[in-house]
Amino acid sequence: MDRVGGTPKLMLLALMSVGLHTVLSPNSCAAVSLDEKYELKLRLLQMPPGGPADQVDEALCCQSYANQHDDITAVMRLFSTHHLSEELYGQYVQTFMSELYRFIGFSVDYSAETKPEVYFKSGIHQTTLSLQLSLGFNGNFKHSTLSGKLAYAILQLRWASLTFAMGLKNNSANLTAEEQLSRTGEQNPDQKALSLKAWTEIMRSFFGLVSWSLSLFNFVVDELFTLSNLLEEHGSMDRTFLEGKARELNTPALSILLVSQSRLLLKYNCRFFRGISPEIINKSQDPTWSELGIMFQSYPVSISQFEGILLEVEANVKKVYASGSVSDSERREMEKSMLFSGAIPEAIMPVVEALFATTIKNLKGEVKAAELYFLDISWLGLSDDPGTDQWKKEHQLDVVHKTQIPRGKRVKRCVRCCSVKDETVQAPKGVANWLTNMWRTCACGDWWMALGEDP
Repeated sequence: MDRVGGTPKLMLLALMSVGLHTVLSPNSCAAVSLDEKYELKLRLLQMPPGGPADQVDEALCCQSYANQHDDITAVMRLFSTHHLSEELYGQYVQTFMSELYRFIGFSVDYSAETKPEVYFKSGIHQTTLSLQLSLGFNGNFKHSTLSGKLAYAILQLRWASLTFAMGLKNNSANLTAEEQLSRTGEQNPDQKALSLKAWTEIMRSFFGLVSWSLSLFNFVVDELFTLSNLLEEHGSMDRTFLEGKARELNTPALSILLVSQSRLLLKYNCRFFRGISPEIINKSQDPTWSELGIMFQSYPVSISQFEGILLEVEANVKKVYASGSVSDSERREMEKSMLFSGAIPEAIMPVVEALFATTIKNLKGEVKAAELYFLDISWLGLSDDPGTDQWKKEHQLDVVHKTQIPRGKRVKRCVRCCSVKDETVQAPKGVANWLTNMWRTCACGDWWMALGEDP
């Protein structure tokens, strides 16, 4: 890989390089040339050692086309590979992301927010989380950093929550139309059946997302059990030890509970599942609902048990923030450190202590540990164990529907995070418009590239 120092030099080389054609990336941080042998050569911007400050400023004054920042992250990854240790790179990412949020004027603190709709309406979080994911991405078959895994998990949670919310909104619209069509003021049985049929079709299309969400609940609890056992062996609630073990295991489980963004989305998903009427599951003749009921009962950790963990963590976090020991500015910085690096701030330790000393300890007596241990959650892609690595090599997960893609299907791949999507799956009729619009991009917000049939 040839290296080019500075944007002016990059552009000059691109124009003068010997080859048939040369194109620049959106932010002019990379160039690809096609030579006489019809081979592609990629050149990434790299600052020469001891480059003057004005040259650095000039090189970093990027065009920033919408959310097209992949060339910038590629240059940052190249820089970190050559100049930074793993620990320094983590600090580098945290500093970069903190300054980014400061510049755009957005907060990552959603600890006081109760309505996920506020979070959904802000597309900036998808873009910034996507950037964080890119900075932690080490390759499709390599382990991402803790920061990258956390960003990936929140992006997938956002995708699932938004899909559930839009499906629920669509069903509510049907019910409103049904009431309006009933001249007597009573529910029209034909319209009611039509609405239930549409809702059934919607829920059938959500099966993969439901399974993924339940698997995530159980993954978090399983990882917390592991950390709890390590703390018991250690003999004390040591913040440095706990944070170090989370980094050593490269697990985002604890951070998923502590970060306010992911906690907000998890609460919404639990509430959505609880809102599904048991009467429909038990009495409906359509097998969709009975299969959904079986799915709910097939996991060692139930929805109510996981929601109990969330509510206790939420209450304890609010108690810490309301105690007056943490200022607003300190709270914002704490939320940033938890989101960008998986840190456990000292002020949050009472929450963590209550979680492990009481909540997790009590849950161990309720959950069948063997079933949780042997539950296959390798398809989540959040663990570094051999089972997860093998699953990635042998299977492809449709990131949109959270289902396994059969061989021979036409697939698309995200140009940023390398996730794939089954191109042949059609949206249910009742929600085709908004689902099709959502499916135009990956969960990380970038565009798809057609790959043809999966061999």
